[in-house]
Amino acid sequence: DKFNYIKVLDLEEKNNRYASYKTVKFLSRKSKTAKFIWVMGSDILDNFNKWLYPSLITKKMPIAVIARPGYASSLVNSNYSLNLGKRIKSSKSKVVFLKKKPLWIFIKQKLLAISSSEIRLSQHLNKMDAKQ
Repeated sequence: DKFNYIKVLDLEEKNNRYASYKTVKFLSRKSKTAKFIWVMGSDILDNFNKWLYPSLITKKMPIAVIARPGYASSLVNSNYSLNLGKRIKSSKSKVVFLKKKPLWIFIKQKLLAISSSEIRLSQHLNKMDAKQ
């Protein structure tokens, strides 16, 4: 696997934590050595400030905003991104853990139209197939 150092976790579902700030607090308490990055699509930027305690998330973890079809530059370059902290160039992403938070990077690669809900459903179905 090309990205074996990246793990996608379903901690929120497994631990009944449906407020993201609670997940961030949980991860901060449970793991002192692992480094986490909050990954979200650019389609969430316009609602992120309405989440419960978004500043807790940005103060605890660097943010990676992934370009989503139809949302790439309009929201990333708007006031919605101001509360994410200091933006650093994606070419500097290797030093993201050495910089003071809050900070964020914008990643624009090949755009995929799949949602996180669809990814979770696909993973769930794959697990079900593996059990049979």
